Amino acid sequence: MVKLVETNKEFKNLYGKILSDYEAEMQLFSQNLIVDYKIDKVHIRGAVYNQRGDLALLFLNANPFKLLLFGINNSLETSKELADYIKSEEVEIKGILGSENDTALFIQGYGDNFLPGMRMDIMKLNQLNNLKIRGKLNKPTESDLDFIKSGFREFQEEVIGRFSDEEFINKKALEYLESPGFFLYQNEDGVKTSFAHLKKRTEKGLTVSLVYTFKEYRCRGYAKEMINLLCAYGLRNAEYITLFVDQTNPISNKVYLDNGFQIIRENIEYHFVKKESYGLN
Repeated sequence: MVKLVETNKEFKNLYGKILSDYEAEMQLFSQNLIVDYKIDKVHIRGAVYNQRGDLALLFLNANPFKLLLFGINNSLETSKELADYIKSEEVEIKGILGSENDTALFIQGYGDNFLPGMRMDIMKLNQLNNLKIRGKLNKPTESDLDFIKSGFREFQEEVIGRFSDEEFINKKALEYLESPGFFLYQNEDGVKTSFAHLKKRTEKGLTVSLVYTFKEYRCRGYAKEMINLLCAYGLRNAEYITLFVDQTNPISNKVYLDNGFQIIRENIEYHFVKKESYGLN
């Protein structure tokens, strides 16, 4: 049985223990439960129960319409129940996001309308490893604005393949400049080489994002040192720190492993494609 939940408050009341027990793993659920959309052909949230009445699968069609999946006692039967509901009610989804098992079961239940996207791991840090540190963290000032713009532009192009206009880049750079969790790394020679952002996404933890080192300063250990300093700062006021890493980039992932991060869950993305679109550019 598919059970829809009308409001975020109701969802948190019903499934609050799961959201708490798996807080780091379900941080995308929590992030998308902030805005309380009404249920319609786009915004749905709820759970699927099996024939015995046991909770099997939590779901949330998140902005921009990517269906988040989190299996508890998931099966092909319960995944197909959700897939059939989405098809029958013509709910708009642009993709799915969840563990390899949960996404595979949903695709089996729905049909082969999905093309693979990014394969990410969620990593978590509770205890930081001690590393030799040569540089230091700096809060940016207005004089660093061009540095931030240049790095953010390169980050978008290199890491996520997005090419934004200058107006958007300027806007984001100003946001990072004013954010209390955005830091620049300065190496032993006083040169600024890297930056990263630490933000609150869950009740007990912090999340690292926007980790970037300029190409001319790579392979020198600066990213590893920056993450160590950033996490030491973050763990003063948080129980843990998380981040998302690309499974296909073992070099950057080693930076986090060396600092003490551990993989706690995979996060597989698939894009929804209508069958009549297959073969089109």
